[in-house]
Amino acid sequence: MGIIEGIKNTVKKNAEIEKIAADRLIICKMCPNYNNGVCRACGCLLSFKTRSLNEKCPKGLWTEV
Repeated sequence: MGIIEGIKNTVKKNAEIEKIAADRLIICKMCPNYNNGVCRACGCLLSFKTRSLNEKCPKGLWTEV
């Protein structure tokens, strides 16, 4: 359900989830696996993955929600 949840949360915005996604994306952009909005470690589109509360960073860089 992970990425699907992220897609749903992209379509139907929620302020709390948007804050979490923004915080996660800041972390992603500092990672050497970041490549133009895609995580090279897992291949996911970060615009969706960061909005899914069930997803985790494959490198363990996101703190638990």
